[in-house]
Amino acid sequence: MNSNNNNNNNDNKNNDIVVYYYDKLFKNKLLKKNIDRYIKLNNDWRTKRLSKNETFNRLKYDSTYKYIVVEDFFKYEEFSKFIKLLESTITSNINNKLIDSGSNNIKSLSFSRCKISVKLSKFIVAPTITELVLGEGVILELEDSAPLFKKIFGRDKSLIKQTPFTNLITLDLGIYNEHVLRGGFLESATHLKKLVFRNMFTGSITKGMIPDQVESLEFKTGYNFTEIYFPPQLKELSFIGKPNYTVGFYTKILNFVPNSLTSLYLEHCGSTDFVEIRSLVNSLKKLTIILNRMIPPTFNILMRSLYHNNNYYFQDKRISVNTNTSPTLQEYPIPPPQQQPTNSYKSKIPPPSLTHLNLTFGGNLHYGNPDELPSSLLELTLPYNLITWVSDVKKGYPGSITAFSGTLSHLSTKFENPDNIISLSLIVTLEYTIDDPSTTAISAHNIPSQMKHFIHYSSAHKENNDKLINKFKNLKSLKLIFEYPDLITKIPPHIESLELKFKKPIKHQFSFDLNLIELTSLTSLKLDELYSFLLFEKLNQSSNSTLITESPFSSNVRLLDLTFGAKFASANIALDRSFFNSVNILIIRGECKPNIKSIPNSLELIFIQDSSPILDDEKFYSKYHPIIRTFNTIDEKIIFNKLKNQLNHLYY
Repeated sequence: MNSNNNNNNNDNKNNDIVVYYYDKLFKNKLLKKNIDRYIKLNNDWRTKRLSKNETFNRLKYDSTYKYIVVEDFFKYEEFSKFIKLLESTITSNINNKLIDSGSNNIKSLSFSRCKISVKLSKFIVAPTITELVLGEGVILELEDSAPLFKKIFGRDKSLIKQTPFTNLITLDLGIYNEHVLRGGFLESATHLKKLVFRNMFTGSITKGMIPDQVESLEFKTGYNFTEIYFPPQLKELSFIGKPNYTVGFYTKILNFVPNSLTSLYLEHCGSTDFVEIRSLVNSLKKLTIILNRMIPPTFNILMRSLYHNNNYYFQDKRISVNTNTSPTLQEYPIPPPQQQPTNSYKSKIPPPSLTHLNLTFGGNLHYGNPDELPSSLLELTLPYNLITWVSDVKKGYPGSITAFSGTLSHLSTKFENPDNIISLSLIVTLEYTIDDPSTTAISAHNIPSQMKHFIHYSSAHKENNDKLINKFKNLKSLKLIFEYPDLITKIPPHIESLELKFKKPIKHQFSFDLNLIELTSLTSLKLDELYSFLLFEKLNQSSNSTLITESPFSSNVRLLDLTFGAKFASANIALDRSFFNSVNILIIRGECKPNIKSIPNSLELIFIQDSSPILDDEKFYSKYHPIIRTFNTIDEKIIFNKLKNQLNHLYY
């Protein structure tokens, strides 16, 4: 008895000690911050592309895979084995003994080119998976039921409850699984929030096909029906085509959208009647329109709809999701241009809702007055062929804007509050830019004939471009996409993030004249292939050595993104640890193997594009493999911003 009491006392004492040190540990803010940084930077969000053999060789022994894309074909037996593997425990080899060391933690499973048919009841999805993409070839076969049974009793509810969709939050039905939708088999997907369609629709979507809690619908195929059922909690609606494959839909279905919708995304759609968007102006917060070409009449209708969002109120009487009544839309009468709206009219106008507007299209030259844009905008993206410096601009771009994307031409127009801009993305082009520095405005009603198609910029006045950028005193992030070199000569010294890129091959010879060392506030730097080479070439010429030991940027740079192309290989340039200064995260892209002699102690992680030859360098890989991570084409567009946001959160 005494022995038991002693043991209990010892256990209590040990527990007290553990609690004491645990409490001390997490009251140490510096230590807690470092632990938090390590966990978040190693919380792997990257997508892994795996072949059929890799799925069996890696998933069984590695629990770090969370987002995977399977690209190979399976035989049925192999597919069944693969599905079971996703549910199994991870096996580790310790002292020549295989032991269970945890479980798979896969969150996203996508099938790319995998062509296979499998019974719906046999398709088991691991409980950790919340995103499933069936892709181009996975066909879910329904169980055969007697026709007489189905005619008398309807659908077999037990089959619906056995579907693999229970834990899914995102589901892409793939190309060949419309029958799953029409059979009501998504009824069991009680946690589903996003649904993606790729199939050709044989009929309209009706009530009961889509779970009511779904908040996001994405169509990557056309919808050629005038009626549709939208779930009552729908927040995001997208129609996404490609430049060579547009998706079409009848814009009348927008009248069926519930009042909960806040985001509309239209990319490479067919004929789009923007009159119908007016029915959404009172609720939309995000609007994205990306087209190969837009004709002026269509653009004018769109701008008129946006103008309504800013100045006029539509009494919205969209279709109720539970009725089949015809939609009606009552517009309060618009005061004549020469009259000011009365106070009673103004009282009926709610504040504008649109916060994000992205307009990207080619084709004709368009003219727009930024005064007509909603005063609620936070982020604005304009196409390069939109001219905004018209003579009758009064306020200019809304003072609420914090992030702006456009061209140098757009910057010549008035900003209501330029100090509010913290992010700027510019296409530096010769097209549609002012050819005379004394020109401040051009009347939209009196455009000279020689300016109808192209307005060229004289490079003799490039210092004016620097002034256009430098007027944003609180700018933190700058992205420059060059179509022509040397039009920008000076970067604002206070920016924290800089991206430099060439949009198309440059035929002209020029040097790297940007002095990065002066950017003492810079924390993130991304250079494309040509700019990376120009930087190396400049350093190489100044040191007269193939080994670069001088750092071209300040010690505040935490994130560095470089691309090593063919020109780098021919230059025979090597990088020493001093070049990287105090960088914490390094991103390596390109098809050429960088010659890195050593890295600084400050470097915590190296993200390498999976096609880079440096991964085949056994000496480099064996030395640094604990901090090496790879990424592929799926993540290459987002990895810089993703890591930049993480670093900003962890260090500042």
